[in-house]
Amino acid sequence: GRETEMEKKFSNEVQRLQEVYADRLSELEAQKVAQHEKQRQWKLWSEQQRDTITRDQKALESSASELKAQTQRVATHKAELAEATRLVQDERRCLQEKLEQLEDQTRPCLKDQQVRDVWINVRCGGGRPLPRCSHAAATCHLPQASNGSSRSPQLFVFGGRDNAAARTLLDAQVFDADRLTWRQLDPGSSVRGELSQSPPAFQGHCAVPLCSDPNETLSSKVMVLGCPPKSSAHANQTLQVYVVDASNGKWQHMDPGGSAPCARSGHTATLVNGCVWVFGGEDYDQRPVDADLYVLDLNTVQWRR
Repeated sequence: GRETEMEKKFSNEVQRLQEVYADRLSELEAQKVAQHEKQRQWKLWSEQQRDTITRDQKALESSASELKAQTQRVATHKAELAEATRLVQDERRCLQEKLEQLEDQTRPCLKDQQVRDVWINVRCGGGRPLPRCSHAAATCHLPQASNGSSRSPQLFVFGGRDNAAARTLLDAQVFDADRLTWRQLDPGSSVRGELSQSPPAFQGHCAVPLCSDPNETLSSKVMVLGCPPKSSAHANQTLQVYVVDASNGKWQHMDPGGSAPCARSGHTATLVNGCVWVFGGEDYDQRPVDADLYVLDLNTVQWRR
């Protein structure tokens, strides 16, 4: 009976071990299945990442190729532009040389009294005046340094409107018709210690050659008749009169008596027999004053209407 009990215990232990083994085998099988699933998912993810990297690499290569092509096109266009610029510069240089030759050929015609009704683009020396409008210009004559009795023709230009900078100009310029050069008068210059009474900035004014002697036909003095703009701090109610000597740059502010014309612009002035005749123009409110005719007697320094 004791051996039977031992066999029974052994049989039970074997059965228990078999059950433990079976359970363990089932767990290992489940772990194996789970590991295979993880490997499958990892492989799938790796393939997806590889496909993505491949697509990105192809797109990058395509972009690089397009950038290279664009760089080549830009280089080609740059070379074409450089060549076109060189051709334009060569053509401009050729035209400039032809223009200089033409001007050199036509320069003697400036003093030829037989030439009439011909416009010539003159090459001028010195500092050229700024572009302007509504300025005043008049001829004057300066004594020659070598010969005091000889007179050199000059063109006096004063003031005007600089549209580019939206301002009224104050400068006075003189053009030497013999030397074909510009020079600027110093508005604040003085002569023998006397301070020059230069005018404020004018536009729409006028200028006339001034001869103090009725028998004198050539003079270095110019009379300027005008007014500053209405917005200026120097605006006046009457027409202002200034005289400048272009030989030394000295200005003189005249204060004639009598009934002076109202402040205006766009008027005309003419010197006849010692009198300056002023006609027309517009007042500060842009109303025409074309019915006005004033005379400034230079002998009495009086206005009359």
